[in-house]
Amino acid sequence: MPKTTKTKTAVKFEFRGFVNLAFTAGELATLEDWLIHGKPDAGDCIQVLLEAGYKIGFSYDDYHDTNQVALTCKDLASIYTGYCFTFKHNDPIRSILICRWLYDSYLKNEDYQIKPDKGKFDW
Repeated sequence: MPKTTKTKTAVKFEFRGFVNLAFTAGELATLEDWLIHGKPDAGDCIQVLLEAGYKIGFSYDDYHDTNQVALTCKDLASIYTGYCFTFKHNDPIRSILICRWLYDSYLKNEDYQIKPDKGKFDW
């Protein structure tokens, strides 16, 4: 008798736009302090982000000669579902740590305010 297999249907979400991140001097100082004193592990950071429903992506930006980092929220229960938070950084490992800091500091408790006056594809 042939075995029947059940396939899972992927839950689709609507892409809502890019959020280009620019950190203030104060945020960068807080980030540096977190990196020095927290000593985060990149593997742990990836695990936390994936379990929280985020997708991490990297691509090389020829024009700016650096990496484009994208943190996309796929958690349907989050107010950030469908948003792709982006920033540029030369070091991919440090970028993962920055993504985790961003999640812990702003996204986990839904404290980041997306400005409604920005365009949907604000590059």
